[in-house]
Amino acid sequence: MECFDPHQKTFADHFVTVLANAVTRYANPSQVPQLKDPAIVGERIKTNMSLDEFKLFLHTMEESLKLASQALAEEDIAESAKTWGNILGPKFPPPPKGGSGGTKQGDSPKSPFAGPVSQVGIAKPFA
Repeated sequence: MECFDPHQKTFADHFVTVLANAVTRYANPSQVPQLKDPAIVGERIKTNMSLDEFKLFLHTMEESLKLASQALAEEDIAESAKTWGNILGPKFPPPPKGGSGGTKQGDSPKSPFAGPVSQVGIAKPFA
């Protein structure tokens, strides 16, 4: 929750913002950060992750941020969905048939990840 921005309106915007905030917040770490446990006040999330493992995790977030930013900016829905799928895995749904050919994401979201949070709900959108 430390990198969460409640002002974002879509899952895609949330995802990109959380990655950007985390990459900025934890850049050049000298130790593995201790994250607040969002469920238990005053507690920290414990991990056995080494500093090298955390740096690899941070690098992976940076690479995912680049791809997610491209997917978010992409105006062709099919290309956007393909890039999101590269980040989120094979269960990420493709756009409906006819969702390619230059359709702008802002016109009518064709991917559950691009829709507004209020429209999609908080449930797992592509589980």
